[in-house]
Amino acid sequence: MNRAITATLAVLMAFPAGNAVAQDVFAGTLAATCARVTGPPLPKGQAFWFTMDDYPSAALRKEIGAVVKYRVFVGTNGRPTRVRILKTTPTDNLAASARLFADVTSKLLLRRANFQPAVRRCIPVTSRYDGSITWAVPVD
Repeated sequence: MNRAITATLAVLMAFPAGNAVAQDVFAGTLAATCARVTGPPLPKGQAFWFTMDDYPSAALRKEIGAVVKYRVFVGTNGRPTRVRILKTTPTDNLAASARLFADVTSKLLLRRANFQPAVRRCIPVTSRYDGSITWAVPVD
């Protein structure tokens, strides 16, 4: 067992539960033994989550774009467990276009998104990540 962790356990056992000194020592030891004590999920490789090859061909032909706001639920392994589309605003304001962009966005996020998991006291925890993608027709 790591010496710092062993020392911390000894300190924790010497103080009653809820003691502020013991909590400060424990937090300090955690900070020294892990890279991130607490923090949100951090996206990895985000530039590769969506490419122009992913643009829905029917929407591209009709020159329809959209802004899709999403929420990714992130597991302790950093992989998405599910995606919730928060809002889709297609440039043609049609429900069918909104569904098309929402479906493509959701499938790509589930397949490609990757995160450094959120952590709490150095332990990976489930979390969520909110983001958006603007699907824009390229200008020649």
